[in-house]
Amino acid sequence: MSEEAYLDVSIIRCPNCRKLYIDSSWYVIDMESDIQCGECGEVFNTRKNLLKRILLKFTFIKNGVNVEIVREITD
Repeated sequence: MSEEAYLDVSIIRCPNCRKLYIDSSWYVIDMESDIQCGECGEVFNTRKNLLKRILLKFTFIKNGVNVEIVREITD
């Protein structure tokens, strides 16, 4: 029998150099955190630079884990 877990993630983009990041949506949406880009050093607000939210499904199997996109989350 396999077990499943779900994770709501947000895709964000640095407004300066355009590097993409993925983080937990609670951190991006609820906390509205600022982060520093590891590429260019720009500090920016994650919520203001949100591109999309995606629900991921993790299925734990005998020899590892499968990950799939369940759906895009729209508000």
